Amino acid sequence: MKNDTTQTAHANICASPLRALLALAVMLSMTLSSLTPAFASETPDPPATDCLTVYTYDLHTGEVLYSKEASTQRTCASITKVMTCVLVLENLDMDTVVTVPEDGVFQTGSNMELEEGEELTVDQLVHCMMIESANDAALTLAIQMSGSEEAFVELMNQKAQELGMEHTYYLSCNGYTEDEAHTTTAEDLGKLANYALSVPGFKEIVGTAYYELPATNKHEARTFETTNQMLFDTETTITVNGQERTPKYEGTYGIKTGMMGSSMYCFLGAVKRGDMDLITVCLYGEEDYYRWQDCIAVNDWAFENFKTVQVIKGNVGLGTIKVKGGAETEVTVTCPDDIYVTTAINGDPDSADMAADSMLSYDMPDHVEGPIAAGTKVGTIKVTRLNGEVEEHDVIIPTAVEQGGPWSQYYLFDNYISDATFYHWLKIALAVLGTLVLLIVILVVRGRRRRRREQMRRRRVTAQRGGQLDPRSGVRADPRTGRRMGGHTNQVRRGSAAGHRYQPPEQTGNHRRSGSRH
Repeated sequence: MKNDTTQTAHANICASPLRALLALAVMLSMTLSSLTPAFASETPDPPATDCLTVYTYDLHTGEVLYSKEASTQRTCASITKVMTCVLVLENLDMDTVVTVPEDGVFQTGSNMELEEGEELTVDQLVHCMMIESANDAALTLAIQMSGSEEAFVELMNQKAQELGMEHTYYLSCNGYTEDEAHTTTAEDLGKLANYALSVPGFKEIVGTAYYELPATNKHEARTFETTNQMLFDTETTITVNGQERTPKYEGTYGIKTGMMGSSMYCFLGAVKRGDMDLITVCLYGEEDYYRWQDCIAVNDWAFENFKTVQVIKGNVGLGTIKVKGGAETEVTVTCPDDIYVTTAINGDPDSADMAADSMLSYDMPDHVEGPIAAGTKVGTIKVTRLNGEVEEHDVIIPTAVEQGGPWSQYYLFDNYISDATFYHWLKIALAVLGTLVLLIVILVVRGRRRRRREQMRRRRVTAQRGGQLDPRSGVRADPRTGRRMGGHTNQVRRGSAAGHRYQPPEQTGNHRRSGSRH
């Protein structure tokens, strides 16, 4: 009993370190998995920010690099105009001339002082709405498109739902409202930015720093300056990571600012350097410069520590796959998507490229069955993101493959037999067979000619010898006709030995009569 107790205690003592290690591993795993995003340990910590919400992600990959209260609902003031711009670009002719209605005059907040009856094109109003942040331009466009702001706002909310902006609700076409029910999240604004940048004309408009508006029937020519200071401002001083600098930031191409009492200072920004496009949302900054400082600080950190690598070019051949039962034995496969990955640089940009390849895996069969329709999915590319999420992309056969002949079911020389290969070898076989037949015919003809020449030669030899014995055949021949004249040599010799004299054959017919005349 004592021994049993001692063994049990010893086992518990030995197991304790193991339990401790297991518990530590589980806690470490849970801690690491809770970090969003999950970066390599070599990546420096991100900077501190002042806005209540800051959210930065890679446009091409969707990889979230910085997230601070990104799912918290907040009002977004004039960033609302991004949705208005999208709907207008998709539904109105940019060259249409708009006459400002009475309800379109809105000289409150940021505006361009539109007057009732003033005539501008849709294109001019859109530029002023996004560059000057003109509330009256937004309202005029909404009325032009839907007849009223209320009807237009309904379309805005419908579009938000279509884009998956589940926590967004609009009350105004220009964002000029203090009602906190007019709400969104940084994550939803990211979805809106992704879509808006794909709409033709949008990127050009929001990337414009200065806009020259020609004279209208109510105003002289005017020049408007964008409210996005990261596009142009080289005079204002801000402090980023302890260093003084100006808001103008290399690579900025949008998107929209906002300011209301309920939303405070906010900004939806877009910056591109190399292959990396960063979208940053800053909401509720108590000071104007907070949004510029936060956006620049986070973008500096992201560009220094991460790299966007294009690993797959859309609709470009990835390789070939074997086809059984098809008119072709191999066919090119492609991915219809451009695939980018975000990798941590960790002080070595070259290693980031190598790490990018390791983030891909392929799920492909060793062959496919013909016939195959164009666009048929045959496999999958799996992309493992930095945060561990797996994203899948289709691998397709872009061109159709016809049904092959019965021979296409069989393997030859490490591949299936295609129609082209079969007919190629059939032509070769027929050519070889034809050549053999031709050679046989040639040999037969030459043999016959040779025999004729031999016969003619023998006749000439016999003629030259005057009917004497042919040394080869032993037969006498008439020197004139070449015909045989008598028996073999041995027969003649036997006759002579018997004492008989050779007697020529008796002449008959004309020969006799002719001889009798002489």
